[in-house]
Amino acid sequence: MTSVDSLSGYARLYPHACLRREAGDTWALYSRETYPGRTDVQTVPFRDACVLALLDGSSLGDVAAALRELHPRRTESEIVAHSADVLERHGRWIETGDAPLGEADRWPLLEFASTEERRLSGSQGLSFRLSAPVSLYLMLTPECDYSCRYCNNKRLMKSARPGQILSPEVYVRLLTEAKESGCVNVTLTGGDPLRYEGLRDVVSACNDLGLNGWLCTRGARDAAVWEGLLDAGLQRVQVSLDSLDRETVDRLSGPGTFDRSMNSIRALLSAGAVVALNTVLTSYVMDDVEELVEWALEKGVRCVTLSPFVKPLGHDNVDVFVPAAGQKERFGELVSRRRSSWGDRVAFPSYGDALAYRIETARDSGAAAGKPRCDASKTGMCIKWDGSAIYCDRAAGYEEAVYGNVATDSLLDLWNGERLRRLATPARGEFEDTVCAECSDFDACTAMGRCYYYALLNFGRFFAPDWRCPHVSDGECAPML
Repeated sequence: MTSVDSLSGYARLYPHACLRREAGDTWALYSRETYPGRTDVQTVPFRDACVLALLDGSSLGDVAAALRELHPRRTESEIVAHSADVLERHGRWIETGDAPLGEADRWPLLEFASTEERRLSGSQGLSFRLSAPVSLYLMLTPECDYSCRYCNNKRLMKSARPGQILSPEVYVRLLTEAKESGCVNVTLTGGDPLRYEGLRDVVSACNDLGLNGWLCTRGARDAAVWEGLLDAGLQRVQVSLDSLDRETVDRLSGPGTFDRSMNSIRALLSAGAVVALNTVLTSYVMDDVEELVEWALEKGVRCVTLSPFVKPLGHDNVDVFVPAAGQKERFGELVSRRRSSWGDRVAFPSYGDALAYRIETARDSGAAAGKPRCDASKTGMCIKWDGSAIYCDRAAGYEEAVYGNVATDSLLDLWNGERLRRLATPARGEFEDTVCAECSDFDACTAMGRCYYYALLNFGRFFAPDWRCPHVSDGECAPML
């Protein structure tokens, strides 16, 4: 019989790994180190969580001995086999060594009441929403110095009214509540967050609370701006840069944009900040994107996010961005290049992964359950500058997407409220007069996450099919690129 004494080596969860109990016997394992606006989350069963919670840098033999006390009815062979299995299946979250590793600073182990009230639907993977958000996406201000021709928020910014922007004090309260609920990642965006007068206070609060913060911008007019923010604790910045060609960048986003972006990247890398890049894939840049990625990775940029162009609602000039024939195949080449050489240092947003899926798979090859997921409002909250909690930033200008306001309601009350429940797990009746109403894939699509932005874009209403629907013809759906 295999003995616990036969286990050798030492192991601990990486400092960025967080473990939290959800409803019933489900636990969430999630990360403080991630791409801007995204949180790596997976669910684990109780038996695996028991092992992971004990990984504190001590020997695996000690871990197995502790498990033997917790589960006296299990044989030593079962305990050893299960421990080895957990180390293999969750290896990317675990640091191992031949000598004691020492316990790293760990995020507090949180447990929520095991009640169905905290759970909205499903039981597998991310088919259900977490008991509290683990990430926040804060749109601090509608103001922006740039004039990006593909901007998704132009309509929203035009509707903003003076005096409706939240104060830094409200954000500090929100961040504190979020931290106490298990939130680890915060994305600061806008508009351009550099135009928010209280930005330094918000950055300082993130730093003091130990939250993993990303600031997303096209760059500062004056590189000296970064000195004050770095002094306040800013560590991670995502800079938007679409090309290494000055004329192309300035044509897309306004005169002087290229120089501001490049100067900001250089200043931040020189200061030791973690820098990421975001590139919007339009017909202007698709042929040059590999050169940009190679340049960025060589300069020390942490990761490059390649974001396929998404047609903004309410724009008349977007047809110039629809790529010529063959551009979708070009995107497929980029997907292959990531797999073959770039690896995790190049990422695609969820709709980019979905587009890759459609490129590689016949559109009618299966039910919606096999299509890529969207985790909007399953793992995090998006907050607009006036305090509105919104289902998704792309639908931020629509009242249907709003489910409350952080200025008047607590974070958890909003997260577990009926208004978000209606959006996260809509009833069939909401989809009256659409193919969804009687569709056999209805529950699977809901588990994937509804794309209300594309429902609006294609059908002019929230509760309608989105572009991933295998039962909607290509002619009914707007192109991703």
